Amino acid sequence: MPLLKILSNPEIARFDSPPIFNHEERKKFFSLPSGFKQSWGKLRTTENRVLFILQLGYFRSSQKFFVGHFHFDDFEFLKQKCGFSFLSDKPLTYSRPTIARHQQIILEFYGVRSIEKSDQSFLFDEAVSLAGLVVRPDKILWQLVDKIKTSKFVVPSYHWLVSTVSQAVRANEQRLYSVINERLTRSQKQLLDSLLVDSTVDNNEIFPTLKSLKQPFHSLKASHIKANLTDWQFLQTIYQALTPVISKLGLHPEAARVYAQTVLKTDIYHTARRRDESRYLHLSAFVIFQTFRLQDMLVDSLLQSVQTTVNSATQEYREQYFQKRLEQKKLFRSLLESLQTNVFPTFTIISQVLSAPLSETEKLELIEFAVNDNLSERQKLELQIFDLAKENSDEQTDAEFYEILQRKSLALQRRASDIVRFLKVDETSANAGLLAALRNFQTKNGTIEKTAPQDFLSDKEKELLQGKNFPVSLYKALLFQKIAGGIKSGTINFTNSNKYRSLEDYLIPAGEWRNNRQFYLEKSALQSFEDFLPLSAGLAKITDEMFQTTNRRLSANECFHFKEANSWTISTSKEASELAKPLRDYFPKRAVVALSEILSTVNRAADFLAELNRLQSTAARRKPPNYVFFAGIVALGCELGVAKV
Repeated sequence: MPLLKILSNPEIARFDSPPIFNHEERKKFFSLPSGFKQSWGKLRTTENRVLFILQLGYFRSSQKFFVGHFHFDDFEFLKQKCGFSFLSDKPLTYSRPTIARHQQIILEFYGVRSIEKSDQSFLFDEAVSLAGLVVRPDKILWQLVDKIKTSKFVVPSYHWLVSTVSQAVRANEQRLYSVINERLTRSQKQLLDSLLVDSTVDNNEIFPTLKSLKQPFHSLKASHIKANLTDWQFLQTIYQALTPVISKLGLHPEAARVYAQTVLKTDIYHTARRRDESRYLHLSAFVIFQTFRLQDMLVDSLLQSVQTTVNSATQEYREQYFQKRLEQKKLFRSLLESLQTNVFPTFTIISQVLSAPLSETEKLELIEFAVNDNLSERQKLELQIFDLAKENSDEQTDAEFYEILQRKSLALQRRASDIVRFLKVDETSANAGLLAALRNFQTKNGTIEKTAPQDFLSDKEKELLQGKNFPVSLYKALLFQKIAGGIKSGTINFTNSNKYRSLEDYLIPAGEWRNNRQFYLEKSALQSFEDFLPLSAGLAKITDEMFQTTNRRLSANECFHFKEANSWTISTSKEASELAKPLRDYFPKRAVVALSEILSTVNRAADFLAELNRLQSTAARRKPPNYVFFAGIVALGCELGVAKV
């Protein structure tokens, strides 16, 4: 059986060769632990002592043995460190019995053992499990290596690993193909094949159904949202018909994405030419992935449409508010002038009359005359004060905002009504009041009456809906706004979704966790966290000690200064700047740095090119060199086509 081509030849050579250390790593891995000092001291020859430390250091780094291989720089480092400079640079002799004895000492100390036949079935099952979760063979290989390390096994050779991964990938594919062959009915096959049939023919140009489903719209135009909704409903129908098969396939979302990407990125006729079981598997994965993707896009459109409407209403309200402030400022100025002209003089006259040496009857007559003078002006002033107080009340302010929201509701309804009508809400986790209003909206096909549920609204919002004529547009705007808020807060979730499912759907079911708790802990290598209380107490003690140590050192730290209570600053010491001087020669002094050099530097640090792979994970063709990808990235950023490049 041919093996998969997972790693390139240079990567295979690096995998099967000892790790390359820098100076700090040599000091770390080639330091002899105290538990080995007695065994190391009993070694008879100096050569064996050096070779033992070399083998131990490589094992500590990679949990793997490299028999007969070591780097010359590592050998020179140990010669200087252990005082064995008298050793020659000739190849050291390392007999097989000595190698086996040294390896056994290391394995016993770390509690690690070699993989035996009884362990191979366990690791193969683990590889098959990984193949069901991760389709890319390179990721399966590295995750299998991590599992081998956590299971306290010696990491085997690349050939053993690639053989196991190849068998696991093919076993997983055969399982999926067998489900397709055994469970997929004739009507379901016809339903999938209908995706490959030409739907319309116009002006001799063919538009396949699958082609239109591949390209959803990303804009918020009502027509584009409606087109996406139509595509989602079509896929949802196929998804529901395939539910028994999909459940039996048990495709992980990542696996479904990889299979679906093959359909999305290749020509429809390439998909049609696949073997039956392969074609139906890829089309089923496409239906799963695209159904979830379109539903998430529709929910995103709902959220963006609601937010756009609310933002627009808020902006218009603010503009009206500032305009009214200018008008109110003028009104307030005229009000003050009226007070100074018609009210304050009356008070002055009354005060003078009261202090004058007149009889009470005369005083009352003069006061009555002063009060009745300019009476009409004062009545106008009272009306102005009443209107000004009314306009500045909170109730009036809220009513103005909701009036604007009601006017903008029709544009929102054109985008959001159909989405709310057809999307499948997860009723097990939904808010009861909001769910009742949503059900009413869907049951009555978007028609709202005065008896529509209002429990999801606040008391102030309920008051706005009271009146002779029920404000349907305002009710719908408030309903859409509350639904959007529920989606963001997690009280409204959706089935058949990747982004908007309930939190419980992402977790292991509670009953399954209780019954298989130990199994999951062992599989995740988290046995040490089983009893968390003692662990948390130990971590709290360590954290407290570290805080105390840090606080004690702060007083002696010349770079740390308290400015005032709860405020501090850090300064760079002159010594640190002096130490940095020798490094200046290693940094480029030119003002312009090539984009290819920047991309190469970033790739060395992040290895982002590892994520750029072929659609076919089992493809045997070699990956192009890095500079080809750098050129493509630069050309894409500069909007250069293939002809210009």
